[in-house]
Amino acid sequence: MKNSDGHQLEELVAFVEQSLVPKGITVALNRTEYNAAGTAIAEFDIEVTGKVGSGEIRWLIECRDRPSEGAAPSSWIEQLVGRRDRFGFNKVTAVSATGFSPGAREYASEAGIELREVKSIASNEFAWLALEYMTQRERLHNLQNASLTFARDQPAEIAAELAVILKANNGNVPFLIDKAGESVSPVTVFMHSTSQIDGMWDDVIPDGLSKQVDFLVAYREDDRFHIVTSHGDAPVTSIRFTGQISIVDRAVPPKTIKYEAVPSRSTISEIATFPLKLGDMAAALEIHRIEGAEGMQVILRSFPE
Repeated sequence: MKNSDGHQLEELVAFVEQSLVPKGITVALNRTEYNAAGTAIAEFDIEVTGKVGSGEIRWLIECRDRPSEGAAPSSWIEQLVGRRDRFGFNKVTAVSATGFSPGAREYASEAGIELREVKSIASNEFAWLALEYMTQRERLHNLQNASLTFARDQPAEIAAELAVILKANNGNVPFLIDKAGESVSPVTVFMHSTSQIDGMWDDVIPDGLSKQVDFLVAYREDDRFHIVTSHGDAPVTSIRFTGQISIVDRAVPPKTIKYEAVPSRSTISEIATFPLKLGDMAAALEIHRIEGAEGMQVILRSFPE
């Protein structure tokens, strides 16, 4: 469950709870609490609020995903009790991806803190999951050369500096500035360009040989990249790309996890996650089977690298 910033578990739990709460109840992720002076004094992983009958509910769900530290300790439960008392929550739930220590379980029971776990299980325990794997078709790009053309009337000092910049940077360096002001690399432009040319991929056979490509992209005056120099910007009028493209099919088995109550072990949700790569972005296709919700729910979630 762990990712670099720990938010993956929080997002998963928030999604499940949002699927189950009635209309009018709000599920907020990573909400910051401020004091009267406007200073941030706390951040809540998941806060569920709203009107129930004639009363109000304010429910805090805190998540912990620290595999290197083992089971959640009793000290974490003590912190949650303090949060409940200080901020006036009428319910607090602790969700751990690594289980709870005996001391944490005992104190949670005494203090009225609800415990839940998210844990990996064998995929054959999901009788409803018909997919043994998902096939992801991925387009691969190998840029061998990018030849940039500039306006012929460039001042000599800009031309001289361009020669230094181009020699010092390779195709993976984002030294091209697009019309939105974003920095991009020649490799990124090459990848995008291959998807814009009709028929480029039609004769590329999945898991077959790479296709050699050589093409020129000319840019309109209002849609040009430019390179920043100390003497001014140098617009790129065209780029000639040489490289290879190919397609591979990758079998992606699911990671199957269960979100359940402790100590009853009653299932709240079963989730099959297929980790994917979408270009430079890490993502996952999730299939949720949530107890009490109608049908399966499928979402595509992206994660920062």
